[in-house]
Amino acid sequence: MDDKEDLTPIKELDFILKFLATNVRAKPGISLDNLYKEIKVIKPELYQPAIVDDWGSRLRRILDKLEKDGLVKIGYHEYEITFDGYVKNLKDGYEGEIKDRNAENIRVGKLENRQKRYELNQTLLLTLVALGTLIAAWYYLIEIWKHYHPHYF
Repeated sequence: MDDKEDLTPIKELDFILKFLATNVRAKPGISLDNLYKEIKVIKPELYQPAIVDDWGSRLRRILDKLEKDGLVKIGYHEYEITFDGYVKNLKDGYEGEIKDRNAENIRVGKLENRQKRYELNQTLLLTLVALGTLIAAWYYLIEIWKHYHPHYF
């Protein structure tokens, strides 16, 4: 992740998740104050006077979201990543989940388009078969008519 890049809410979630999963100081559990200080070292641009208070409340909301999703557990004033959190981090976090969902939506869309083409082709084929059957029926009707009314032909 580029240091100059703005953190969207999804990237913020992934950033904290990755920090908790990979940072040695966070392994046994880390307090909110220590987490705040560690992130300050890693992402100093988040600590400009205008956004410090906002980042503190966002950090709490991020941790609450991670806990709600079962990726972080809160012990006695400490935040610790769960096994599910490690797995989610290995799968590229929330961004990876969104990419997977988008790829699945694209795949489903392609399948739906292919299905529509097959349905159209099947409809055309059945129309041709029906037309051929109609022509054959007319032919046999004419033949039967000729057989019973030979004086017309």
